[in-house]
Amino acid sequence: MSEDKYILNNRYRGLPGNEDYNTRRRQRYQENREHIKNQILEARYNRGDAVPMEMNKLCTASLGVDIGEYKISKLVLEKIFESVKKMDYRTHGYDFICKYPKQDFIVKYPQFKLERGKECKIDAKTRSLSQRRRTTWNFDIDSDVPDYFIFNLMNNREYLNLMYCLLIHKNEVLRGRELWNRDYLYITNKPKCLLPFKKFNLVGKIDMESIYKTLKEEVENNKIDTEQLLIINNNK
Repeated sequence: MSEDKYILNNRYRGLPGNEDYNTRRRQRYQENREHIKNQILEARYNRGDAVPMEMNKLCTASLGVDIGEYKISKLVLEKIFESVKKMDYRTHGYDFICKYPKQDFIVKYPQFKLERGKECKIDAKTRSLSQRRRTTWNFDIDSDVPDYFIFNLMNNREYLNLMYCLLIHKNEVLRGRELWNRDYLYITNKPKCLLPFKKFNLVGKIDMESIYKTLKEEVENNKIDTEQLLIINNNK
């Protein structure tokens, strides 16, 4: 039996012999789904089947976590808040806890609804334009845990051009519905469709030079890494 199946079958089984065995097993799996997933990923990494996302640019989490959270969102939030804490990768529902937004930002941009003495939980989401039509960014929401969402809208995974960076309060009404109460948020890359989001765009409101520099360095490093990873994956 593989280690992955061992984790599923032995760590999170129900009570053998009981009539509700399958129900208990499914229930315990749902309750511990994220923990199980992380255990399997850790086991695969320990076996050498996977490499960390910051080294594997082909990993789907690389764009959302390594680039979106660490190389964009964290740097952006540090320009707005005096205290920015990056949460553990396994934290459910949000990625940052931020405190003490800068007073000049609060006064200049009231649309963000920031308050000096209030702690904010912020969930970072990063997407590139859809591969099929290259006209939309699609974000999963379905959560009322974070106070804010920060959306990083990239052109593609290859060049990592940050086109828009949106900071939106969860109670903001978009197209007739509060943000937190949505399952998804679709943003179309057309002037008319982008107009309602313009006031939430941080590009032009804060100095983005250091973020652009970080992304440029990432692209340069990624050219070599991607070629090497393609060779590795083809030889598996």
